[in-house]
Amino acid sequence: MLALLLIFLGIIVTGLLGGGLYWSVTSYQGRVRALAEKMPDATVVELAMENGGEVTLPLLIQHGLTAGEAQSRLWQMQANGLIQQSYDWATWQSRYVLQGKIRKNYPQSSVGRRASTSQIPGSARKLTDAEVIQLAIRSGGKLTPAALCVKAEVPVDEAKAKLEELYRKEIFTMDVSETGTLTYVLLDRDLLG
Repeated sequence: MLALLLIFLGIIVTGLLGGGLYWSVTSYQGRVRALAEKMPDATVVELAMENGGEVTLPLLIQHGLTAGEAQSRLWQMQANGLIQQSYDWATWQSRYVLQGKIRKNYPQSSVGRRASTSQIPGSARKLTDAEVIQLAIRSGGKLTPAALCVKAEVPVDEAKAKLEELYRKEIFTMDVSETGTLTYVLLDRDLLG
């Protein structure tokens, strides 16, 4: 009698665990599909190509994903073999770069390509690297595109393009707050002293 009761309890527990596992997997797969529809692989690859073959959390956040969605999207693409993660010891940051075969299959896109500072209409002058670094020093080593726009009196597109250019030159690193605000942080902290 006890053996039958234990077998019956085992069947019930196994059913509950199996059902819970099935529900979890199905729910996860639904979220993965929804996120892939929100920002397809091709869009992420295109953004990466416009960013020198590298895709970052702030880049995906700028294009409509939350921080959690952006991280999930990068993990999905890594699992699918489209990007690979490496660690940059100089900046203490994780980098996600397109796999070599993907770079060859997706030529440089002109869709959504950012204008250089010399192409931005309404720009009275070109912002220099030194001006931006000096403004960052005066701001405690941190700048947002909006802050640079106001302090340097340049269009926000020019401010954003200049900060991205200095990020690629490894003068700044990017930080995203919990609210999604993208901040560029000066890497050379000795300038603040």
